Amino acid sequence: MGQLTAKRDSGKKAHFFKVKQYNDEYDLVAHWSRFPLNSDPNLLTDFHTKFNSLKIGDHVLFKVEKSVNMKGITCLRPLEFAKMLSPRLIDVADVLVSDDKAMNNKVLLSLNEKEMYRHRELIDSVLLRSKLNKLIRNFLDNEGFIEVETPILNLKSGGANATPFTTKLKTDINKQKQEKINDNDELQLRIAPELWLKRLVVAGYDSIYELGKNFRNEGVDMTHNPEFTSLEIYKKYYDLEQMISLGERILKEIYILFEKELGETKFNAFKKENFKFKRVDCIKQMSIDYEVVLDKLISSLKLCSDTDSSAPLLKLLQNSPFFIKKFSENNKKSKMYLENISIQTLLKTIIDQIEIDHCNSLSPTILTSHPGLISPLAKQDGEGVQSFRYELFIEGVEYMNAYEEQNDPDIQRDQFLKQQKVKDDEETMSLDSNYVKTMKYGLGPTAGLGVGIDRLLMMISSKKNIASVLSFG
Repeated sequence: MGQLTAKRDSGKKAHFFKVKQYNDEYDLVAHWSRFPLNSDPNLLTDFHTKFNSLKIGDHVLFKVEKSVNMKGITCLRPLEFAKMLSPRLIDVADVLVSDDKAMNNKVLLSLNEKEMYRHRELIDSVLLRSKLNKLIRNFLDNEGFIEVETPILNLKSGGANATPFTTKLKTDINKQKQEKINDNDELQLRIAPELWLKRLVVAGYDSIYELGKNFRNEGVDMTHNPEFTSLEIYKKYYDLEQMISLGERILKEIYILFEKELGETKFNAFKKENFKFKRVDCIKQMSIDYEVVLDKLISSLKLCSDTDSSAPLLKLLQNSPFFIKKFSENNKKSKMYLENISIQTLLKTIIDQIEIDHCNSLSPTILTSHPGLISPLAKQDGEGVQSFRYELFIEGVEYMNAYEEQNDPDIQRDQFLKQQKVKDDEETMSLDSNYVKTMKYGLGPTAGLGVGIDRLLMMISSKKNIASVLSFG
């Protein structure tokens, strides 16, 4: 028994089908000359009518025998007419949703459920996700990590720079009095599990990971969806270099398992680097691109951090033709002006350009040593200028983000408060006083790594649109 996924005929006497069962597909050939009832010529009309009436999507039961055709290919031959188990009653749209159409025509996206019958691309994405998740779990379990779950609904979302989705809490009046809960208390869907996972590290779980959903109210584009899947890993007593090594080993396992899907060019781009990441130092690259002395740039960033102002960096860069040209190009539509831009937004704009110019290689490339001002959860150097952080890019798309975690509660609180002062960015990180309080119980030296699962699936399956790797777009 199985589901018909393809059909064709060659006149009245030959009908060809593909039958799917448990993710395997079989060729079924119904030919009048090999059909047991062919001794009665009056049944030829029935033969054609009954096999021709079968539709793609029908669930059927056949009694069959194995056979080898003239080309030496094994197929199944029916010994009697099919028994209908569950017919497909709605016509399947004969539409192949391309990456571009999926973005431009939302009506086509609604056909995804129907297309599961016709277009194996969508089914392949479902199977690829299962295969990828299994690989990740097996790898991390073998490395001694344990899988955990953390809350999706929170009074305050944190762990990333993003706008959360919000909802209202509904409780009965007695519970409100007992627990002092306000009926209108606002809850937020988590934007990242990071702060909860680090609470578990404080509680004594030294090597943990979570593979789960996050929600960010930041719109939709080719690589962003409001609901997405991420992997977050935390390891106590790891430093950044060890987390870089872990990221390399995870990606190596993914490349090896999906070598066929990735293709020779993409696979060899990583293999020729001995499965090691290429590296770009963020602050050093800023110095080179904008033609400023590195020591002066570091001093400028230190002064920006001390004063929480963009003025020192703007003064240093004001004579750089590259900066003036690139900044004006990037911000023409958003109407941001140099005289009132925050240091955080200024740095993000500069680093976005570095990512475009230096992280677009087919070889996996990490950007390291981000300015501490835009990495509030990461540990920083003694001057507070550089953070111990890396982001992984392949062809300009970000796939990983890792930190040595800030474990000083006083510094962490100050970093949160600095974020609150940013006026020109709606996606600043909020202050989580409960998390800071938890840190005071003692967060040992810890490194964390976040991985975008949906984007990895896009890379593996060569899709340009994130909707193409989601079960229902």
